[in-house]
Formats: sequence, C-alpha cells, structure tokens
Amino acid sequence: MNERCTDLDAHGINRAIARVNENEHCESCCNNSSKVIKKIRYIGVDFDDTKIRKCEDDVNHALSQGYEPLERIETPRGLIMVLGLYGKKEDKFGQ
Repeated sequence: MNERCTDLDAHGINRAIARVNENEHCESCCNNSSKVIKKIRYIGVDFDDTKIRKCEDDVNHALSQGYEPLERIETPRGLIMVLGLYGKKEDKFGQ
C-alpha cells in the first residue's frame, strides 16, 4: 500500500492529495488500471565533481515535472536513473 495517494492535475503532474484516514485510498489514484506510464527518461548521473551538480539539476528538474523513479542502474562512473511519467489511461474503445 502506498504511503500517500497522488492524483494527476490538469497538466498531468502527480500531486499529493489528502485522505480521510491512513487506510483509505481514493479510486482515482489507487486504481492501477487508471494510470499508465506515458514517458520514460534515462538520466545519467556522473559522480565526477565537475559534473555532478548538472546531473543533480537534471534529476531534480525531471522530478519537478512529475517523473517518478522507476529504477537505479549503477555504472562504474555513477548511475543511471530511470524515471517514468504517469498519465491517465485512455479508453481505446471510445476513439
């Protein structure tokens, strides 16, 4: 069970929403069939002192746009962050 519920705002960005109590979840955010990954981003994070600040800014920018961490892949020089942007599942029968 998720620690917090989120829902998509008008721009497709995940935002935390209030719950009545800890065990209650809303239909719009906790129903996994209503949200799907719309975009994937791979961001390399180089642990070199001259590059790490830009890499950190890239990850923070993606997070501020609503991307969520999916996986972290370690490399000899740093790591690769795999981030996903969720959106509402579109009804294919209604098109």
